This record gives sequence, C-alpha cells and structure tokens, in this order.
Amino acid sequence: MRVLLVLNSTQGGANISAAEFVEELTRRHGVQFSVAYHNPGVEGELERFRACSGAVEPMYLAAWNCNYRLTPAQRMKFFLGRNARNWFRTKAVARMIRFIRQVRPDIIHTNTSLNLEGALAAKILGIPHLWHVRELIGDDKEFRFHLPVPQLVRLMGNLGKLIVCNSEATAEPFRKHLPRGQVRVIYNAVKPGDFDEDARRRGRELRKQWTQGTDRSVVIGLAANVSSPSKRHDLFISIAARVVRENPDAWFVILGDIPEPSDKIVFQRYQGFVDLARKSGAASRIVWAGYHKDMAAALSGLDFLVHCSAQESFGRVIAEGMTAGAAILAPRANVMTELIREGSTGFLYEQDNADDAARILLELIRKPELCDEVRSRASPEAVTRFGLARLGDEMMDAYQHMVKV
Repeated sequence: MRVLLVLNSTQGGANISAAEFVEELTRRHGVQFSVAYHNPGVEGELERFRACSGAVEPMYLAAWNCNYRLTPAQRMKFFLGRNARNWFRTKAVARMIRFIRQVRPDIIHTNTSLNLEGALAAKILGIPHLWHVRELIGDDKEFRFHLPVPQLVRLMGNLGKLIVCNSEATAEPFRKHLPRGQVRVIYNAVKPGDFDEDARRRGRELRKQWTQGTDRSVVIGLAANVSSPSKRHDLFISIAARVVRENPDAWFVILGDIPEPSDKIVFQRYQGFVDLARKSGAASRIVWAGYHKDMAAALSGLDFLVHCSAQESFGRVIAEGMTAGAAILAPRANVMTELIREGSTGFLYEQDNADDAARILLELIRKPELCDEVRSRASPEAVTRFGLARLGDEMMDAYQHMVKV
C-alpha cells in the first residue's frame, strides 16, 4: 500500500506522532510512504520522515483556519496576503497534483485539519482522502474557521472518505454532523521502550542539575513551549508561587524552548513570564530548563507533571508523563477528563484555578503513598491505551477500510 502523508510542519507533537506511526507502519505492515510538508528549512522530525519515506517534498501549504485574535480588518488582510502567495491555493494544489502523479499513492492522508491542498487534490484525482484531525474545532475553541462548524464539518466530510480524530473531544463536532461510520478515534501514541531504566537514570541526573543536588526536593514540571499562549505558563507560575509559600523545598521546572531575542513577540512573552515569576516571589525556585530532545529522561526526573492548557485535543505529554511515572495534575476540561481517571491514574483541578491546583499539590506532597499508588496504575495503563503497536494496528485498519469501501 502506498500513502502520501501531508504535513503542515515537521515539528511539534502532531508531527512527532506522525513520524512514529510512519515508522511503525513501514516496519510492521510494509506501507510505503511519501511526504509533502510545509515549512521548508525547519528540520523538526524531517530526518525521521526521510529515513522511511520514498519521496519527501517541501511545498507552501497555507492554513485555512482564521486567527480569531486579530480584528476583522486584520483577518482579511492576513487572509488575502497568505492566499495571494499561491494564487488562492491553485498553485499549491497544482504542485500537489504533480507530486501525487509522481508517487501514485493509494491513499492521501492529511495530518491536520488546517491544510486543504491534499484534500482538494485527492478530490480532483479521485483518490481516497483521510483527514487526521488533531485540533479542537469550535466557536469557543482554539481553532476556528471562516465557516460555521456544521458547514465546515460537512465540507470536510465531502472532502474525506474517513475522518480520524485523536480523541473523543476532538471528534465531538464530527460525530454530531457526519455518518457514524465516517468518524474514528485513534489516540496518539508513546513509545514505551523509551521510558526504561536508562531513561530513569538520566532523569535522576537532570533532577540533580535542576535542584542543585538537593535529593529531598519535590520536583514539579510543566512541558510546554512559550511560543503557544494556550499553554498557560502564567498559570503554572501562579501555582508555583502558592506552593512555594507553604513548601519552600519544591522546585518548578519548565521544559520547552527558550526563545531568542530575535523572535520579538515570543521573547517579549517569555520576559513577561520571567517578570511574573520575580514579582510572585517564586523565581528562585523556578528553573527554565529549555528544550529537551530526551523527553523520556526529562519526564522521568519529575515527581509531578502539571498541565495548564485546557485547549488540548489530546495532550501527548500527559501520556508520556504517565508512562514515565510522574503523577499527573491537569485541568478538569475537554480531553483531560478522557485521558485521566481522577484519583486513579491522575488528578484534576478546576480549570484556570491556581488556588485549587496548589491545594491539591500540597495535599499530594504530604501523601507520597497515594501518589505511588496512582503512578503504579497510570504507567501500565498508558502503555496499554497509548502504545505504539496499538496506534499502528488501528491506523492500518483505517487504511484497509478506505481501499475496500
């Protein structure tokens, strides 16, 4: 079977997940992949895709969602500027069609709801198309489009034989407006083998660096890049300030890229968070650890992983944190209530409520036996629910269903 995978980038959690299922389906099921991707010059997972794909082609793929944070006039200017570059998608679709004719796929798999080009080219050529939706879509969600949700979903249904969503929370609008058999949920995966004893050893070494060698400290982490406002670093800092006032031995570690001054908007946001930490009195207990490619080690070095975003379609780092043995604390919202069984495999706090999150953390710090029980249940459950073999089998079943129907 030949599959063309269309990516809106080669970096980020969605594309790490894509690289993993490409490797798994190539190795176990003999699927032959080709890749078309946006953002030439950004490496991310590009080498992984090159290693197991027949052809890899960069091209300009404009997102078709709208930036609701802009004014209507700014949105129109942005829309016209972005689309004029490729003649309102005709140039990009023509290039996609040429690439499709070169690689001759049986299926076209678009790894996001944000790009149209693969879907339009598939429709023109009569090739089955799969949307892999990894975004929460809705008028009150992070991802919004120019069309009302019912019309958007029906259009995507017309342009895709199968809609694969990465959670039930993501699938909600599609289940509401499309036939039941057209929508499937396939969770993102983690690689359990990465979280072995060697990763735990590396995690202990990182932990010593973060805590300046103080073995008895509690280490509480956030894994999120500053570039995304929805990750709520401000909330994490507020939680840290409340916990440190009662437990000055706690350390708070922020895992994620530290922006360069040349990236003015993101660097200004980062500086704002640093100032917030200083004003809160918690700055001396907050470690900006930067990006860690070895996330298995970084997460293994934590006692607690706190998630602050309520706008996640899956939350890959939650599954990784469970597998690594960190106790999870996340907001009671959207997919978090789907991934976490409260009190059994993790803990939930009231969304956006730093007082509630801090209260739970302080209580759990005083009850290490309870945390150990939760960790002992969460790690094997994460391997079962989010294992890579499960993802590969379910995606292969989806592909086979598409070519048979």
